[in-house]
Amino acid sequence: GSGAAGAGCGQTKEHAQLARSLGVEQLAVVVTKLDVAGYDQARYDSIKARLAPFLKQTCGFKDAQVQWLPAVGPSGDNLVD
Repeated sequence: GSGAAGAGCGQTKEHAQLARSLGVEQLAVVVTKLDVAGYDQARYDSIKARLAPFLKQTCGFKDAQVQWLPAVGPSGDNLVD
């Protein structure tokens, strides 16, 4: 699914660094499209395990400053492309 692309590098990390440089002290990480991965807990855990160290070590976010939220929007209600 597309969650792997964001968690691997790219925009997700860039946006986290930018947010931190602008003074953001708390972060919500929304892991989307889990329905595409068959609601696989291991996939969610893998994305979190790859991104959490970056947020802590590179961006300086403490664990308590980051909230992790799994999300799906299978029907697309209230979502904008």
